[in-house]
Amino acid sequence: MLYFVKENETLQDIAIRFRSSVQAILKANIICDPNRIFPGVPLIIPEKDIDLPQAGGGPYYVVQFGDTLECLAFHFNTTVKTLMEINSLYYSGPLWAGIELLVGIQKYTPKELYEKWRLAGDTDLKCSASSNHEVFFHGSYEWEAIGDPAIPYLAELLKHPCDGLKLGAVLSLGRIASINAQNILRAFIIQDKDPLIIEVAKIALQRTQVVQQTNNKRFHLFMHDWFILQEPKSGSLKTDIPKGTTVLGIRWNIPSPFQEEGPKGGLQIFDFVQIIETGQTGFMPRVGYNAIWLI
Repeated sequence: MLYFVKENETLQDIAIRFRSSVQAILKANIICDPNRIFPGVPLIIPEKDIDLPQAGGGPYYVVQFGDTLECLAFHFNTTVKTLMEINSLYYSGPLWAGIELLVGIQKYTPKELYEKWRLAGDTDLKCSASSNHEVFFHGSYEWEAIGDPAIPYLAELLKHPCDGLKLGAVLSLGRIASINAQNILRAFIIQDKDPLIIEVAKIALQRTQVVQQTNNKRFHLFMHDWFILQEPKSGSLKTDIPKGTTVLGIRWNIPSPFQEEGPKGGLQIFDFVQIIETGQTGFMPRVGYNAIWLI
C-alpha cells in the first residue's frame, strides 16, 4: 500500500502501525537516513506476497535531508563519481535538500552518444519514436547529463531524416534547458516542416524559458495532454492536464501498490507531481516503455 508520512511520525511508528518493520520499509523505499523522514512523502508499505521494485527515484531523484552521494550511489547501483559527473557536482560533501538529481544514467562523451544515435537513425527502417525508444527517448536523459557540450551534436542530429531521432534530439534540448539549447530550438521551429515535431519543440522551448526564468530545473512541462490521479490506481479521481502545464516532481518512480499492469506490460509506474499554477498534487501514470510525458 501507499502511505503519506504524517507530522512527527517516525519509521518505527509507521512500521508498528502497519505491522511491518523498519527494515522492510527501508527496502521498499529509497531512504538514506531512517531517522529523518518528512511529512507529505509517499512511502510504499510492503505487504505479504506482493513484491514491488523500490520506490523513490529514476530518472530523477529529489534530494531529502540526510541524503548523501554514497547512499544514493548504493541505491542506484552506481558510483559517487558518476553521480557527480552526470549532475555537474563539483564536491562530494553534503547535498542540498530539494535539488533534483539525474540517476540511473550512463555517462557518455558527446561524440560517443552522437555516433550511437546516428547509427540507430541510419539503421532503423521504421524510424519512429517507438521503434527505437530506448535510444531516442531514454537516451535524451543521457544528453541532459552531458549538458551544453551536447548542443553542437544535437544541432547536427536535428538535420537527420529519421523523425524518431529528431524528436529525441528536441526532447534532449528541452531537458538541457540552457540558453544555447533555447537558440537551437527557436531556429528548428522556424526551419522544420513536421507539425508534430514542431509542436513538441515548442513545449521544449517553453521549458527552457521556464528554467531560465526560475533558475530551477525541477520544473517540468507536459509534452502532451495528459492527466493526474488522486491515487496511484486506475479509476481514481482524474484531473485532465493540458500540454504545456508546468509541474514540480515531488517523488519519482512509484510502482503501483495494487500491482496494476502498465500499457505495454510490466508494472504500472507513477510519478507524484504538483501542478505549479494550482498547487494540486497527484499521481501521473507513465506511458509505454516506462516513458514520462514530461520535458
